Amino acid sequence: MYVSKSLRVSPLLKSLVLLLLILSALGSTPIAAQQTVLRIAINPAKDGVLLDAEFSYVGKVTTTGSYPSWSFSLNYESHYLADRKTFNLGIHIKTSTKYTSVTLYETIKFEIGGYVEGKGDTTRVTLKGIVEHPKGEATFYAAMDSELRNYSEAVKVYARLSMDREIVPQNLISNIQLLELLLTPQFVNTQLAKQNITWITVRDIAMNHSVEDNRFVVELKASAVMDYVELANRLGIDFEYMKRLLEARRDIDIVGNYAILSRHMAQKTDFEMHIKLNVSGDVESYVRAYAKYLMSLITSELSPEAVKSLEPWLELVILPHNTSLNLMSWIDTTRGKALFEFRLKNLRIGHVSLRGVEATKRVAKLLVTLFEAAKLSGVPIDYVCNVPGVEPSKELIPLASKVMDLARRGEL
Repeated sequence: MYVSKSLRVSPLLKSLVLLLLILSALGSTPIAAQQTVLRIAINPAKDGVLLDAEFSYVGKVTTTGSYPSWSFSLNYESHYLADRKTFNLGIHIKTSTKYTSVTLYETIKFEIGGYVEGKGDTTRVTLKGIVEHPKGEATFYAAMDSELRNYSEAVKVYARLSMDREIVPQNLISNIQLLELLLTPQFVNTQLAKQNITWITVRDIAMNHSVEDNRFVVELKASAVMDYVELANRLGIDFEYMKRLLEARRDIDIVGNYAILSRHMAQKTDFEMHIKLNVSGDVESYVRAYAKYLMSLITSELSPEAVKSLEPWLELVILPHNTSLNLMSWIDTTRGKALFEFRLKNLRIGHVSLRGVEATKRVAKLLVTLFEAAKLSGVPIDYVCNVPGVEPSKELIPLASKVMDLARRGEL
């Protein structure tokens, strides 16, 4: 539930502005082999708009020394059936780095997987993995169970790490022994309080280690309570926003799984991740409640000047839909080439409060105003708005320009 300061600006707004700034940098570089233009289409949709975008950049790279070649791809696809209140999504991320010299003489493999299952007030998340090393292997397992009780949440955690003795670091055993003595509820709660985390109270915690069949085993058990009333007070927001979010969460059921695979070889490192989620319930109400929660966080943390500039665009919220996103990027230092491609289809953007045609026009106006301000600042962008009667707001363009400036200064 908690959102760190670095994530408190609307993810939608932050993503849009970051993309515009990247395009501005790419479009102005002298090594570009073709004109880089972001093409955007805004189409009317229920309670908002659908946003399509595509961008392709091909350039040359000049390197000195031994720089690695790398590639990155991200594919996202979601499906939403509003009448059945079901929302499914899949994410696939893949990266690869090739080095010009040997960086590792032994192959290390890392696999991790697990699932999440939430139904109403209860949630269970598991994690299971293995690390394979030429000298041995390590396995680990963790599970977290939580139950929402009014406006607090009880959490139980269990974790187990098992390692072949040959790969146990020399100082690990002594460190574990020290932790076994230190890890008491009083000690942990004192450390949390020093970090101003007063909304978590550890009830029980215990760690122990043993040696089983030439394997070093560490186990951890803990239970805690998260107080959302205290969290709202600590964040300086009206608890009503938190209350609405918790109530909306109770109407959501979620089942999902994830898998991560990483290989580190002599001259190459590969990483791959798969995520699948199936969500049922009133997803739209939950998303809107979360957007309002974020708005309250943002306005409580930022300066009055920043809030004034951002406020209109904080009304925007990403809604569930049949959406796809494909992103691919690579740099080949041996051939001196680089590529960046981005394609987005049917991103549904709505308003936190408005509905119907009123929401569609308000969202479209805010988006075209942001894009027009980016265009005026030199970002290579070409957009078309197919919502009748919508034009950029002359009154809001100066604010949109300030949003871009805030992002450039790292204040967004």
